[in-house]
Amino acid sequence: MKYYRPKKELTGKQLSAFTLASFMAAQSVGEPDKIRADLEMSADLLRFLIRNRAISYWSSQENGWLKTGSTKQQLALTGKGIRKVHDRLTGQAGAQSVTRSAVLEALQVIRGLAVAGAECNTVIELTLEHHAA
Repeated sequence: MKYYRPKKELTGKQLSAFTLASFMAAQSVGEPDKIRADLEMSADLLRFLIRNRAISYWSSQENGWLKTGSTKQQLALTGKGIRKVHDRLTGQAGAQSVTRSAVLEALQVIRGLAVAGAECNTVIELTLEHHAA
């Protein structure tokens, strides 16, 4: 399966929406409210989509929103992480809050169905063994 991301590193609300959309892609769900805690996601896919800096932020001891899964190739949202996702979707996360439509637009970019602004997208193709969650 092919996955896409903008070439430029995202910030602000774009990064927030793209992060949630990346969790959706990694969990193979089509709606933001279907994102779940403790469901293992491909670490390779998340590193490609949201980059190491965002993963470090989500998995820091201080935040604890993302954890290593059963292997180092897997990551999973924690209970705190799913609450953070919910807060971002319901407007309770301040500047990190995003709309459902912004998350769904970001998912379209990840799926290659839209281009992020004027930037060309970067692509990765993962085999089923990489994507198995």
